[in-house]
Amino acid sequence: MTGPRHTLPQASDKGPRTRAPSSASALQMPNSAVQTPKVTVNLPPPLTHDVTYRQYTEWKQRWNDYAVMVDLDNVPRPKQLIELRAYLSVEMRRMLEHDLGIPPDSTMLLDDVLAHIETYIKVSGKDKREHRERLRAVLKKLEEHNIRVNRSKCIIEVDSVEYLSFVINSKGIHKTKEKINAVISTKVPEKVKELH
Repeated sequence: MTGPRHTLPQASDKGPRTRAPSSASALQMPNSAVQTPKVTVNLPPPLTHDVTYRQYTEWKQRWNDYAVMVDLDNVPRPKQLIELRAYLSVEMRRMLEHDLGIPPDSTMLLDDVLAHIETYIKVSGKDKREHRERLRAVLKKLEEHNIRVNRSKCIIEVDSVEYLSFVINSKGIHKTKEKINAVISTKVPEKVKELH
């Protein structure tokens, strides 16, 4: 710190006494002396839908660091989810809404949303062998906790599945052909009554 120095009187001083600086003058510092520290932040990259569990845990660590830095806990829940969605790829956002049923305006806790994403990633796999291993682990956990799965409602080891008028496969989420054809074959309305 540069500027005038103030000395406190010593018992052995014989010369003139100087006063201790007042709190106002002690806080006045030249602008050149004030420096704000520069912090380098590694923002998390967008989380993709084909991420491995290891990549997800690394991403989650970076996300947690970012959340602490921006003090995300003091932000309202819907805005927390908006912030999270900014760091998800388009495919991951679709998966969040369609596969996990978490809409953009959800008031779900951020930790719960991340837990749902983590479970989704744990079950899916990059190939059939990994998917089978993860599926066995999930089914074993269900069995350990006496949770039964309705076999007639399970679709296992298929390349694509139709769900809520969408086709979900390894390339992402797509509209069904029926949905596309319904839009294409829709007649152009000729009367006001046909607009409803």
